[in-house]
Amino acid sequence: FAVDGESVMLNILDCAMIDVMALFRELVVDACTGFIIAYSVTDRESFDRACFWKDLVLKSRADDAISGRIC
Repeated sequence: FAVDGESVMLNILDCAMIDVMALFRELVVDACTGFIIAYSVTDRESFDRACFWKDLVLKSRADDAISGRIC
């Protein structure tokens, strides 16, 4: 699809099974330009995984990362 006349591609990465991708975490973060991290409010493990990814993104992309929250 296009944003402001520029073609963009959206990749959706489901990290629920993160163990499968343990070796590729940094590669995944480096390859992406935007992130939406979601979690279940009824599952503490889901929240903990979301925190892990947020920290990884902020560490890897500290120079251009913006953190926000939508409730």
